[in-house]
Amino acid sequence: MKNFKTKTDLVEAHLLQHKTITSWEAIRLFKLTRLAAIIFKLRNKRNKVVWDIRTDKMEYKGQRYAKYVLVTLPNSELSVNTQPQKKEKK
Repeated sequence: MKNFKTKTDLVEAHLLQHKTITSWEAIRLFKLTRLAAIIFKLRNKRNKVVWDIRTDKMEYKGQRYAKYVLVTLPNSELSVNTQPQKKEKK
């Protein structure tokens, strides 16, 4: 993985590649516990990041969490990629 100067750069690169991130993913992948603060910084850098409040239906029934989504502007239209990411087999 490329070396990043800040945690903000790391999250921004993840959003550019995967389009979404949750707090739990940030903890598991990057040991990052203050994702909301990073998202705030990204918004100040003129990135369009929105959130969707989800409810866990599997492991922790009823637990609510935020899923952050990077919004892109292809062809001057606002669109959000909400399709699940396919994992590549190694």
